[in-house]
Amino acid sequence: VWAAGGVSVGLAVLPFSFWLPQIVASAWEGHVQSPLPIQYVLLSTAARLVEPLYVWAYAGNAYHHRPDRNVWWLAAWLVAQAALLVAQRVWGARALTPVGLWRDRYDYCRPLPPELAAEKPSCCVCLAPVDGEPHMITPCNHVHHRDCLLPWMAQKLE
Repeated sequence: VWAAGGVSVGLAVLPFSFWLPQIVASAWEGHVQSPLPIQYVLLSTAARLVEPLYVWAYAGNAYHHRPDRNVWWLAAWLVAQAALLVAQRVWGARALTPVGLWRDRYDYCRPLPPELAAEKPSCCVCLAPVDGEPHMITPCNHVHHRDCLLPWMAQKLE
Protein backbone atom coordinates (compact mmCIF):
# COMPACT_ATOMS: atom_id res chain seq x y z
CA VAL A 1 0.00 0.00 0.00
CA TRP A 2 2.65 2.50 1.04
CA ALA A 3 4.98 2.03 -1.90
CA ALA A 4 2.43 1.09 -4.57
CA GLY A 5 1.16 4.59 -5.29
CA GLY A 6 4.28 6.46 -4.29
CA VAL A 7 2.71 7.50 -1.00
CA SER A 8 4.96 9.94 0.78
CA VAL A 9 5.74 9.90 4.47
CA GLY A 10 3.94 13.23 4.87
CA LEU A 11 0.64 11.77 3.66
CA ALA A 12 0.96 8.94 6.16
CA VAL A 13 0.67 11.29 9.14
CA LEU A 14 -3.14 11.32 9.05
CA PRO A 15 -3.65 7.53 9.09
CA PHE A 16 -0.97 7.32 11.78
CA SER A 17 -2.85 9.70 14.06
CA PHE A 18 -5.08 6.88 15.25
CA TRP A 19 -4.39 7.48 18.96
CA LEU A 20 -5.51 11.13 18.85
CA PRO A 21 -9.26 10.46 19.22
CA GLN A 22 -8.60 8.35 22.33
CA ILE A 23 -6.29 10.99 23.83
CA VAL A 24 -8.87 13.74 23.27
CA ALA A 25 -11.83 11.63 24.46
CA SER A 26 -10.04 10.62 27.67
CA ALA A 27 -9.10 14.22 28.47
CA TRP A 28 -12.57 15.53 27.57
CA GLU A 29 -14.44 12.92 29.59
CA GLY A 30 -11.98 13.26 32.46
CA HIS A 31 -11.37 9.57 32.93
CA VAL A 32 -9.38 8.85 36.06
CA GLN A 33 -7.13 6.71 33.89
CA SER A 34 -6.97 6.14 30.18
CA PRO A 35 -9.19 3.13 29.47
CA LEU A 36 -6.52 1.43 27.38
CA PRO A 37 -3.95 -0.79 29.12
CA ILE A 38 -0.33 0.28 28.69
CA GLN A 39 0.70 -3.05 27.15
CA TYR A 40 -2.02 -2.72 24.49
CA VAL A 41 -0.92 0.80 23.58
CA LEU A 42 2.76 -0.11 23.33
CA LEU A 43 2.27 -3.35 21.38
CA SER A 44 -0.24 -1.78 18.99
CA THR A 45 2.08 1.14 18.36
CA ALA A 46 5.03 -1.16 17.68
CA ALA A 47 2.96 -3.36 15.37
CA ARG A 48 1.71 -0.39 13.37
CA LEU A 49 5.25 0.94 12.95
CA VAL A 50 6.55 -2.26 11.35
CA GLU A 51 5.23 -1.64 7.83
CA PRO A 52 6.25 2.01 7.37
CA LEU A 53 9.68 1.37 8.88
CA TYR A 54 10.16 -1.62 6.59
CA VAL A 55 9.09 0.32 3.49
CA TRP A 56 10.71 3.69 4.20
CA ALA A 57 13.67 2.89 6.45
CA TYR A 58 14.96 -0.47 5.17
CA ALA A 59 16.94 -0.21 1.93
CA GLY A 60 16.41 -3.88 1.06
CA ASN A 61 12.59 -3.79 1.21
CA ALA A 62 10.61 -5.92 -1.25
CA TYR A 63 9.00 -2.85 -2.80
CA HIS A 64 12.38 -1.45 -3.93
CA HIS A 65 11.36 1.81 -2.32
CA ARG A 66 14.23 4.14 -1.52
CA PRO A 67 14.66 4.89 2.19
CA ASP A 68 13.25 8.19 3.33
CA ARG A 69 14.69 9.84 6.44
CA ASN A 70 11.33 11.49 7.12
CA VAL A 71 9.94 8.16 8.26
CA TRP A 72 11.60 8.84 11.61
CA TRP A 73 9.35 11.89 12.03
CA LEU A 74 6.37 9.62 11.46
CA ALA A 75 7.75 7.15 14.02
CA ALA A 76 8.32 9.99 16.50
CA TRP A 77 4.74 11.21 15.94
CA LEU A 78 3.35 7.77 16.71
CA VAL A 79 5.61 7.27 19.73
CA ALA A 80 4.59 10.71 21.05
CA GLN A 81 0.91 9.72 20.84
CA ALA A 82 1.64 6.45 22.66
CA ALA A 83 3.61 8.36 25.30
CA LEU A 84 0.62 10.67 25.88
CA LEU A 85 -1.67 7.67 26.35
CA VAL A 86 0.76 6.10 28.80
CA ALA A 87 1.04 9.43 30.66
CA GLN A 88 -2.75 9.62 30.83
CA ARG A 89 -2.83 6.10 32.24
CA VAL A 90 -0.17 6.85 34.87
CA TRP A 91 -1.05 10.43 35.94
CA GLY A 92 -4.70 10.68 34.93
CA ALA A 93 -6.32 11.67 31.66
CA ARG A 94 -6.27 15.39 32.40
CA ALA A 95 -2.76 15.63 33.84
CA LEU A 96 -1.30 17.19 30.70
CA THR A 97 -4.37 19.21 29.70
CA PRO A 98 -4.76 22.92 30.54
CA VAL A 99 -7.51 23.40 33.14
CA GLY A 100 -9.40 25.82 30.87
CA LEU A 101 -10.07 23.01 28.41
CA TRP A 102 -11.64 20.69 30.98
CA ARG A 103 -15.31 19.93 30.82
CA ASP A 104 -17.13 20.46 34.13
CA ARG A 105 -17.48 17.32 36.19
CA TYR A 106 -20.17 16.49 38.67
CA ASP A 107 -19.15 16.99 42.30
CA TYR A 108 -20.15 13.87 44.24
CA CYS A 109 -18.68 15.28 47.47
CA ARG A 110 -20.87 18.36 47.68
CA PRO A 111 -22.51 19.37 50.96
CA LEU A 112 -25.98 18.06 51.71
CA PRO A 113 -28.62 20.45 50.37
CA PRO A 114 -30.86 21.78 53.18
CA GLU A 115 -33.91 19.85 51.96
CA LEU A 116 -31.93 16.56 52.10
CA ALA A 117 -30.30 17.37 55.45
CA ALA A 118 -33.74 18.00 57.02
CA GLU A 119 -34.86 14.48 56.04
CA LYS A 120 -31.97 12.78 57.90
CA PRO A 121 -30.97 10.71 54.87
CA SER A 122 -29.81 7.13 54.98
CA CYS A 123 -27.27 5.48 52.73
CA CYS A 124 -28.86 3.83 49.69
CA VAL A 125 -26.35 0.97 49.87
CA CYS A 126 -26.17 -0.06 53.54
CA LEU A 127 -29.34 1.78 54.67
CA ALA A 128 -27.54 3.19 57.74
CA PRO A 129 -28.10 6.88 58.56
CA VAL A 130 -25.64 9.37 57.12
CA ASP A 131 -24.92 11.49 60.20
CA GLY A 132 -21.86 13.66 59.80
CA GLU A 133 -19.94 10.83 58.11
CA PRO A 134 -18.16 11.43 54.81
CA HIS A 135 -20.86 11.12 52.18
CA MET A 136 -21.38 11.35 48.45
CA ILE A 137 -24.44 12.54 46.56
CA THR A 138 -25.25 11.16 43.11
CA PRO A 139 -26.73 13.35 40.34
CA CYS A 140 -30.18 11.94 41.22
CA ASN A 141 -29.74 13.23 44.82
CA HIS A 142 -29.33 9.81 46.43
CA VAL A 143 -27.05 9.98 49.47
CA HIS A 144 -24.41 7.32 50.13
CA HIS A 145 -21.61 6.81 52.60
CA ARG A 146 -18.34 7.51 50.85
CA ASP A 147 -17.05 4.05 51.82
CA CYS A 148 -20.17 2.40 50.35
CA LEU A 149 -20.23 4.23 47.01
CA LEU A 150 -16.53 4.40 46.09
CA PRO A 151 -15.99 0.62 45.71
CA TRP A 152 -19.11 0.34 43.57
CA MET A 153 -18.05 3.27 41.37
CA ALA A 154 -14.52 1.87 40.99
CA GLN A 155 -15.97 -1.40 39.72
CA LYS A 156 -18.67 0.08 37.46
CA LEU A 157 -16.57 2.90 35.99
CA GLU A 158 -13.52 0.80 35.03
